[in-house]
Amino acid sequence: MTRYPQVAFVVVASALLHVEAVDAQPRRPDEGGTVVSLGQPPRWLPTAGVVTGVQSGIGDRAAVSEVRLGAYTELASRVLGLGGVHGEIYGGSLDTRGTGGVRLRVASPFLRIAAGTDYSFRTEQWRPIVSLVQPVRRGGLFRDGTVLRFDLLGGAEPAFLVGVETPVLRRVPIGKTRARRDYVPLRVKPAPPRSMMIADRALREVMDSARSAARNVRWLTVPWVDHTGAGGAASDKAVVKRLEELRASLDAIGGDVTVPAVERESRRYHDALDLAFSMAVAAGNARPGVPSPSGRRVAEQARQVLLEEVLLPYDRLLGQNKKDDTTIPFVTLARGAFLRWLHVSSGVAPDAMAPTLEVFSALLEITELLRAEAHREWGSARNVWLPLQLALRPEQYDSQGELDELLTRATREPFREGNSVSYIINEQFQWQLSRTIRAAEDYHVLWIHDFRGYDAQGHPDEMSFRHVLRSYYTAMTARVREYDRTGRFPTYLIMLDQFFYEARKARLWMSLLEDPMHHRVDLGADYAAWEDSLAVAQRELLDAVNSSALLTAQRRQYGEEWLRKLVKVHVNITNTSDPTFWSWGLVTGFPVPDTWTRDHRKVAFYDISEEDPNRGEAILTGAGVGEHYANLSWEDRSLLVRGPAALALKGAARQLLETHGITGDRVPAVLQSRALPDGYAERVERAGTDGGRRLRAAILQNGTGYSDKQITVAKALLYTLMPPGSVIKIPDSLWNGTFWGSAL
Repeated sequence: MTRYPQVAFVVVASALLHVEAVDAQPRRPDEGGTVVSLGQPPRWLPTAGVVTGVQSGIGDRAAVSEVRLGAYTELASRVLGLGGVHGEIYGGSLDTRGTGGVRLRVASPFLRIAAGTDYSFRTEQWRPIVSLVQPVRRGGLFRDGTVLRFDLLGGAEPAFLVGVETPVLRRVPIGKTRARRDYVPLRVKPAPPRSMMIADRALREVMDSARSAARNVRWLTVPWVDHTGAGGAASDKAVVKRLEELRASLDAIGGDVTVPAVERESRRYHDALDLAFSMAVAAGNARPGVPSPSGRRVAEQARQVLLEEVLLPYDRLLGQNKKDDTTIPFVTLARGAFLRWLHVSSGVAPDAMAPTLEVFSALLEITELLRAEAHREWGSARNVWLPLQLALRPEQYDSQGELDELLTRATREPFREGNSVSYIINEQFQWQLSRTIRAAEDYHVLWIHDFRGYDAQGHPDEMSFRHVLRSYYTAMTARVREYDRTGRFPTYLIMLDQFFYEARKARLWMSLLEDPMHHRVDLGADYAAWEDSLAVAQRELLDAVNSSALLTAQRRQYGEEWLRKLVKVHVNITNTSDPTFWSWGLVTGFPVPDTWTRDHRKVAFYDISEEDPNRGEAILTGAGVGEHYANLSWEDRSLLVRGPAALALKGAARQLLETHGITGDRVPAVLQSRALPDGYAERVERAGTDGGRRLRAAILQNGTGYSDKQITVAKALLYTLMPPGSVIKIPDSLWNGTFWGSAL
């Protein structure tokens, strides 16, 4: 009988331990945890497949089935997928007989074709093989990189085979690293009912006036003034004609020419809306031409619904292709929101609700009309921007605070107080980067597009060598020597786009940083001194590790593999080659893989946390790691940012890893999201009284490929809303395309 309480205790204790394990945050490596990283892409990519088909012989046919195992390696750039070698071994059946063999093909993931030779163990003969590969949809047949493969074999026994081929044993989940669509779907099924027609003639005339003013607002905000055809005099005349049409339209309207045209037409538009809603609310009893307070209140609510449900959601898609481009999905929600407010909170009389809803529906139709006109002019949904002036009066965006609030709503990235920002001139960047690596106590992230293995002459890159030796080795050795006192070792992370990783042969340094205590580099006889310096740094790091009493004890506790994963730089090669993602939207008339779109962000940050707004720093830069970024051939600027705004970078780095399959508890502990603690705002405010200029700031980013474009949306908002007298500094003409020139 005494056993029952013991059993009950064990069950309860196990349950408690289970609950704690589920609720616990991932552990840092120095606490016995681990860091999951993408690592470097292998040179050989394994595949597996199953096929069926028909083989023709002399006078008969036979059913064929095969199971295949293969591996592919790229001969040129793995990212471009122009051509490589694919070898495979197969086995199966030919009717009731066994069959098998090997194949060697030259394959092009970009062209989706392959050709080579097949050797059959059964016949002991070679025969040619031609293959066609088709992913069917973005991400592959099953969204896991699986493709359809068609094979045609020649020789005395020709065969036609159809099957599937899938990537296997990959650290990065093929078929899931990019957006599932190369467009934003806007089609609504079933189609919503048509808007109600305004019955009152006088009310229709007022809305006609609002429509003409809204058209002028759009023309003035982002006019289409691009050249046409091949350029030359005829193309110039088309631009001039467009400007003359706009001028004629404005001259016909008249008004105070001392007031900017956009503001003049915007006020005419809003006055018409106020009058239209006043007439609708009064149900025929309104004073002619005089808006009423109740009508203005309803009109203001209509503008707010239009802004929140239509304009901002649609404009957030600027820069992205939209299939079945329309505002209907947003209009449907807007009409429902306004209808609910009209019945619950408006105070509008029941007999006035129908005409009021008619006016709101007409407002939504104006918005859709402007979208359709802009699409026709620009020829692409990517460049359609609906002016926010359709919902905002000039006095609602004429201050910094109002613009900041609109930017926050448009980009969904808040402005944060208490930041300091300073310039880093080109010559300082490499030193500043080294400083941040050596200063990191909890973690350091280098999110860069270029970490050069070799320079333009084919020699090992000296600047990269210096960062490996004097930044990373120096930092790691110093932190190990402090380990018995601090119990902390920083998590060092590098995120490097595969295109530049391959092009710059960055594997040279990444392999060393991944295994800094044991890997040996071969730089050639001319660089024996560099090799000696690295060997000395390795010995110093190993001596520091072996001299640490705490590391020695933890090594016995957690194992040798834990130690290797602690004292290292965790390399993440991102945007790895995945030919199953492709689109017709990049090049007219030809499908291009997403691997041609690159992550060009250049960011470094360390120790940024939710606990302390003053810890850590971030560098937003235009440079990379390499010799040519540190001489007169490169000129760029960087920003050094300290403060709460830098938290956006931590979230963006976490999101990047999540899109590559590192999710949930597998995200490194130092990048896990945490709630802001009590008193965080007070700490930010106190920091502003300690001297120095403290700024409001937000850090925005454009996602790679078909992801969201925060910066694009923010630029469009600023270019089209900044009031007269504002100063916009645009230092680089590279970013001034036709759309931006029109908006300016």
